[in-house]
Amino acid sequence: MSTPPKRQPPRPPLKGSFPLDHFHDCSRLALEYEACLRAHSSVTAQCRDLAKTYLECRMENNLMLPADAETLGFNKEGTSNIDTTKATVPEQATAGAFVAGLRKD
Repeated sequence: MSTPPKRQPPRPPLKGSFPLDHFHDCSRLALEYEACLRAHSSVTAQCRDLAKTYLECRMENNLMLPADAETLGFNKEGTSNIDTTKATVPEQATAGAFVAGLRKD
């Protein structure tokens, strides 16, 4: 009979925990964000301001570690730091080959 392998001790998340909102301090904002995503077919660019407001609410109620908006993916104007205007379509998609996740219009 062999000895069982040693288990590694659990480690906390790098950026702290993300506790549940038991007292529903920010649940209204979360519902508004979800409704916005449903209304805009999950296009997060349309709902970015609601996401930022929700995260700010969590920080104010000590449900999240305080962080700058820029470290969370928002720039000072409340839009994303990611430039989506330069999205390119791979050569395979233009050559008629199938590429998962891309729609041919």
